[in-house]
Amino acid sequence: MATNIYLVDSKGVAHPQTKQVHAARYEERSHPYAKYPGAQIWAVSTGDGVKANDGGSFRIWVDPGYYRKLQKQASPVITSHLLLSSHMFSTKGGFCEGRPIVSLDLTIPTCLGASRPQTLWRVVHKEHRSGGTIARGFGKVKTAPLTFQVHFQKHLNWNCRDPSPFMSSTNDFDKAIRICACYEVRGMSGIEILKVDTTGEGWSVETPIWNVRELLYLFNLRILQRRGYLKNEFLIENYIPLSQVTQRISWDEMKDRIDPHMVKRDAANRDFKRIAQKKKRKEAIVGVRSKRTRRFEYLRQA
Repeated sequence: MATNIYLVDSKGVAHPQTKQVHAARYEERSHPYAKYPGAQIWAVSTGDGVKANDGGSFRIWVDPGYYRKLQKQASPVITSHLLLSSHMFSTKGGFCEGRPIVSLDLTIPTCLGASRPQTLWRVVHKEHRSGGTIARGFGKVKTAPLTFQVHFQKHLNWNCRDPSPFMSSTNDFDKAIRICACYEVRGMSGIEILKVDTTGEGWSVETPIWNVRELLYLFNLRILQRRGYLKNEFLIENYIPLSQVTQRISWDEMKDRIDPHMVKRDAANRDFKRIAQKKKRKEAIVGVRSKRTRRFEYLRQA
């Protein structure tokens, strides 16, 4: 999917430089099929209760005729390792709505050069896999041209627990403190801040870093562009090389020093109560059942 080139800066530090990769671009939100009848590829939700062999609650649907055309062209979109699995990919069945394809020709750059922070901070807790250094979807899902945007958007949704190939991090230590406070108010334990060195040759082609704000604009995700909490956000794909974790800061031991006046913790408590009240009001109006999980009878079995 990409290859690394190492460049050495004026201080003698080697930085991994990664070529651009290809990705499909979909509409940001779901639309009825009737609105885009000419779209030949769709990202379709199967609902949270229908996961494709732990691969996520979605499938990529491709028009059979268009699929054969891509096969004849030996398109890398179709020959991708991920889409060889019928669990994530379908040319059969029907659906009522989904996200239609916009383009197959988007190129997206990994975070490199001057845009790559030399230090990232990642907040982890006891439930994170391998001390927070391995993505929860590692070994289950991989990014591919037709699935990258879907995995990307699902990862940015805190309420979605699909296996993700990404791990969140930030170049803003103050934001890391706020995340610690949010985890604490939600009852998480074993909270730590990892200091991650992004320079040197410990990074491989399997561990690219992505600038979230940059991808939001490239994919034209206008709703997410307005989300303030996604500022200073970076995603690390697959895993963090252990040699690049240079420090672990215990929240329990350090919170009174790094948040001495409890500003972050008080704000997290207020936000938690506000969100809980909002959720309660919503459930009272529309019920617990999600409107998004209707309509998928046939494609679930395809």
